[in-house]
Amino acid sequence: MRSDQSKSRWWGSPPKQDFGQGVVKGRISFMPRRSIWKGSFFYAFLSRMQKKESVQNRQIWSRRSSISPEFVDCSVLIYNRKTPVRCQITEGKVGHKFGEFANTRRRRPSKKNGK
Repeated sequence: MRSDQSKSRWWGSPPKQDFGQGVVKGRISFMPRRSIWKGSFFYAFLSRMQKKESVQNRQIWSRRSSISPEFVDCSVLIYNRKTPVRCQITEGKVGHKFGEFANTRRRRPSKKNGK
């Protein structure tokens, strides 16, 4: 076996590599969900709403818009097709979509066996 072949094999955790587009965890590269040249989607009304007045307790109907850093420490109401859901925006939620934090489907508990 050649010396360069033995060095290419690894045991345990794989070497960390960065290919410039995503974060590499182990062997799997997680790529961004949207093309980089497109940018993130942001509804223009939300930027106008934020410039006009404080965003505290404002109802947001655009679930597909990305959360921008300007919304940090604001409390917004996100519409879930039935009633608005209150959501406190933190730094960890920046970059996600508003719709991720307002479920549209009801959670039902699992049925217990009656035996």
